[in-house]
Amino acid sequence: MRKALAPVQFASFAGEPLGICMQKRFRDEWDTRLAMWTSAGDTGTSWECREHNGYHLWEDTVVVEGLAPDSRDAAAEGEVGELVVTDIDNLVAPLIRYRAEDLVRLDRGMCGCGRTHVRQWPIGRAGDLTLVQGKSVMPLEIWPVVEQFDETRSALFQVIRPQREVDRLRIRVGYAPERTRNLDDLSQRLAAAVQSAVGVLPELEFIEEQEIIARASSAAKIPRIMKA
Repeated sequence: MRKALAPVQFASFAGEPLGICMQKRFRDEWDTRLAMWTSAGDTGTSWECREHNGYHLWEDTVVVEGLAPDSRDAAAEGEVGELVVTDIDNLVAPLIRYRAEDLVRLDRGMCGCGRTHVRQWPIGRAGDLTLVQGKSVMPLEIWPVVEQFDETRSALFQVIRPQREVDRLRIRVGYAPERTRNLDDLSQRLAAAVQSAVGVLPELEFIEEQEIIARASSAAKIPRIMKA
C-alpha cells in the first residue's frame, strides 16, 4: 500500500467513520497525508486541519449550537450535545435551527492551527445511543476497541438490539479467519476490552467479515445498529 499510495499527495475521507488505527496506518505506515471531513448538519462540510484535532465548522456560512440531547437547553462547553445549525448562505432553502440528530462535542477555543471557528467532534447519531441497564453506549465507543485486535482490525461490528433500552449489550463482530487461531480466546480478550471501555460486559457473536459485508445493503456503509 505504501508503494501504491506513493504518488498521492493528499487524501480526504468521509462517510463511513475511519477508525483511529486505520487513520494511523494511512499516515504512518503508508506515509499519506490524510484529512477527515464530515457533515455540518446538512448545511455544508466540516474539515480537519493539519492538527487533526476536531473538525472546523465555517461560521461565516452557518450558525452552530449544541443542545443537551434530552432538552432544549444549551449543552455546556465540551459536553456532548445535539448539533443544531442555521444556514446563513443559502438564500433559496435555508435551514433555521435545524436539529441534525448528530451528537457532537463543540469547542470555541482557538485551534493549534490558529483558526478560531468552532470545532466539532462527532460522537454518533442520536438514534444510535443504546441504554444498557441505564448505561449509555455509542458505536463509536466500541469502534477503537474492536479495531485494536488483529483478527477484527477491519472494525466490522453491529450492536444488536430489539429496542433502545436493553438489559444486555449484544455485539455481532466480523473477524478475518486467516488471522484468527482461536475464537474462544479472541472472545475473552475482546469482551474484557469492551467492558473496560464502556463499563458493560458484552455478549459477542462472531461471523466472518465477508458474511457481515454480504448482509449489508451497501459495502460502503455497514449499519452499526441492527434489530436482529
